[in-house]
Amino acid sequence: MDAGIRYVPGFRPLNDSQKAMAVQAMGEWSAVANLAFVETAAPMTANLQFHMSQLDAFGASGMAYYPNPAGSYIYLDPESAGYRTYVHEIGHALGLKHPGDYNGTGSGTPPFLPPAEDNRTNTVMSYYGVWPGGLGVYDVAAIQRLYGPNPTVRTGDDLYLLTPGAPGRYLWDGGGNDTLSAVGSDVPVTIDLTGGWGWFSAQAPSILAQNQFFVGYGTRIETVIGGTAGDRVTGSAFADTLMGAAGDDTLAGGAGNDLLDGGPGGDTALYDFPSANVFVTVDPLGSGTDLTVTGAGGTDRLRGIERLVFADRTVTRQEAAAALPRAAPDQRAIVQDGTLSYEVRMAAYSGPVAGLKNQFLGTAAGEAVVGSDQGDFMNLLDGNDAAQGGGGDDVLDGGSGSNFLTGGPGTDTFNVDGRGEGVTWSTITDLQPAEWAVAWGWTDTLSKLSWEDMAGAAGYQGATARIDLDGNGGTDLSLTFSGQTPGGLLAMPGQVGTDSYLAFRIG
Repeated sequence: MDAGIRYVPGFRPLNDSQKAMAVQAMGEWSAVANLAFVETAAPMTANLQFHMSQLDAFGASGMAYYPNPAGSYIYLDPESAGYRTYVHEIGHALGLKHPGDYNGTGSGTPPFLPPAEDNRTNTVMSYYGVWPGGLGVYDVAAIQRLYGPNPTVRTGDDLYLLTPGAPGRYLWDGGGNDTLSAVGSDVPVTIDLTGGWGWFSAQAPSILAQNQFFVGYGTRIETVIGGTAGDRVTGSAFADTLMGAAGDDTLAGGAGNDLLDGGPGGDTALYDFPSANVFVTVDPLGSGTDLTVTGAGGTDRLRGIERLVFADRTVTRQEAAAALPRAAPDQRAIVQDGTLSYEVRMAAYSGPVAGLKNQFLGTAAGEAVVGSDQGDFMNLLDGNDAAQGGGGDDVLDGGSGSNFLTGGPGTDTFNVDGRGEGVTWSTITDLQPAEWAVAWGWTDTLSKLSWEDMAGAAGYQGATARIDLDGNGGTDLSLTFSGQTPGGLLAMPGQVGTDSYLAFRIG
């Protein structure tokens, strides 16, 4: 706050013109940050309170308190407080300090900006220079560090191009599937998606300098594409795609399930944990050189990576594939996700069904999964998926999309769910006696079932249940039993807790 400025006891509320100015000033901050200001008639519950007061310090036009449980008070001088003062004092009330050591009592808290950067062009919180209007780059960076970026702005699939030789730049984004690209750069670039400083060639003393840029805190950039020199890219805590392109690049995915694609050159995947509990498998259907690395940070897919650096050792790609531990066959699932096929180590099953050993949870994307020779619980969640249980007595749960389920050897249980959005059509290719298939979302007093013989995909036709879950006359869920006839199947309703279903078996 503007310490040392005392207000004269006694104050009055803002008039309509002053209220409009306060609302406009709050809008400066909420336009870039994840903030919403709502007027309340109960001042004791408010986070911010505005008051007009005669301030006794010479030239003082406003003062404010930092955020605190009792709420932040903003005092404005009715004679001298202009629009910039409103924006400045609201900044204090939201948690921002002065960029220099010039509080009213000289009690500022470092760090401070260098004198050359301490001006109102860079931050409205400064005392120096002419204010050009709006928030400066440091204001946006600081308020997003505290509250995150505005999630309703820049929500498209944006492409941000980085060009060597350009002035310093602050990058922020509210959502979407975004790409940060240094394509065309022939100098090394350093990029940090966790929210941090980046640069071409070398880090300068200031982020405003040429060849510098900063990815804002809270901003999610999903894909990075490097240039033709040796780049260094650090991913976020989410699922990132880091593409080094040409050059000898270093890619660190961080947490999340990342794709690290080194491209041409001698590229390195960097991990901050030891290799002791890392599982490495070779893409069984890919190039033969792609790896899947499962460790403390998630499961990464590595393409064009020649070297893996862990906290305790460095190995080549060939050494990683041959020497690091792999998932044991009785814990291994093969996943086909788009054009990439890879192996993963399934987690230990922790649910109530006896006889199950492993569990695999899918994603919202469409994927095909082959289980182990043990009892596997495979929940494919959203998306249009396929699952083959492998050996063992498996539980295959297709989730809410259209699914293609094959149990394989053993006595298996199949689940499909029609309660999601849209119409789904799933297929069970090998229902056997003593096995059950369960369609969730059935209401015994409302839903309707009809049968169609020999429907379904070519080569997998059979009895097809047409299920109208909401009783409106349309089909919400279709379920084909390959090789079966309607007369050979029994359908029985049931309920578990508040969830009802229709179960099928060979009769």
